[in-house]
Amino acid sequence: MNIKEQLIVEHSKANSLKIVKYIGDDAGKFEELFALFIKNEPIISQRAAFVLDHSCVQNPQLIAPHLSDLIDNMIIPNQHNSIIRSSVRVLQEYKIPEELQGKAIEYCYLLLRDYKQPIAIRAFSISVIYNITNDFPKLKPELLLTIQDLLNDESPGLKNRSNKVYNKLKREIAQYS
Repeated sequence: MNIKEQLIVEHSKANSLKIVKYIGDDAGKFEELFALFIKNEPIISQRAAFVLDHSCVQNPQLIAPHLSDLIDNMIIPNQHNSIIRSSVRVLQEYKIPEELQGKAIEYCYLLLRDYKQPIAIRAFSISVIYNITNDFPKLKPELLLTIQDLLNDESPGLKNRSNKVYNKLKREIAQYS
């Protein structure tokens, strides 16, 4: 299967899952998909985003050599929301190596504080930042303050994620005090 040609065939969940199955745990096939994902060819990159996301859920080890590029790709100006959403969603499920955590937390704070970003991107960003604070507990109070501002958000999704992380942070900070 030629992944690019298959992405062009149609934009459907069934087609995307067919590609996910084809890639399986094959690093070479995943490499081909990742190249399409970051190529910034609008339709192809957007369709590749769903496949990348689901491939990483099934085989998270595949993204490891590409984490730095994944993080850099999500902050490109005028990047399509599907690319950012898939990137941050993958990052929230993955243990980010320490050498990339600074860049990841910086970018996620930018996304979180940008009220023009879709709710899913902002909610996933909260999780990425929270996961990093588990390695650096001194960062927890800053996240707590940021989340306090989000607790009054109109969006149920963002409010729900904010409440869950806020309550965890309050308990964790109380433990360290």
